[in-house]
Amino acid sequence: MMSELKPCPFHGVDPVVPDCGPEVTKDYHGHWAVKCDYCGCLLGGFYTPEKAVEAWNHRTEEGE
Repeated sequence: MMSELKPCPFHGVDPVVPDCGPEVTKDYHGHWAVKCDYCGCLLGGFYTPEKAVEAWNHRTEEGE
């Protein structure tokens, strides 16, 4: 089971416009990706949707 996606790291909160947050999709090369429809951020190149979600949700701790 996939984890829930965290909000986009570039605007830090869930977008104001409904249904414009991050979603799991396919990237331009047919690999799995997470894309934020609000700002266009795309993190792709993964072989499974779970790996795409894991990478998207990874955040460094403050001060690192």
